[in-house]
Amino acid sequence: MTTGIWQAIEDELELLHGRVVLLIDGYTVTYIIDLYKRRMVIFTYVNGEFRGEWALSNRDGSPRHPESRFLRPVERCLYKPKELASYRKAFGAKAARTYAEKKFVYFDWTWYSPKPLIRHLKKNFKDIELIERGYHGHAA
Repeated sequence: MTTGIWQAIEDELELLHGRVVLLIDGYTVTYIIDLYKRRMVIFTYVNGEFRGEWALSNRDGSPRHPESRFLRPVERCLYKPKELASYRKAFGAKAARTYAEKKFVYFDWTWYSPKPLIRHLKKNFKDIELIERGYHGHAA
């Protein structure tokens, strides 16, 4: 895809109720920007649906389902800072560091800006085709 098409996708996803439909690796992926908790958020739908099971990852952080590849990966610490402080007091700093390094990954169906979404798509997918943008079917 050309730079102009990527710019058109970014422009569309900055407008409220913007919509982009892409064909990525044989999946029809739709990104729609809408309000959620008083904030503009880009929602992700794969083949017209979203399933909660797609948010799960394997122990190594890789997606359990192929549809998860289109979602936003989120990495979090397994233990809260308060818990880490108590481990540090009980077991020492070196042992607490092993707890601090433990993380888990899940996949979120929302994106907060089009730029990280586009970076994610460019980095992870080669076969991307713009099917339509907007609700009036502006083709690529």
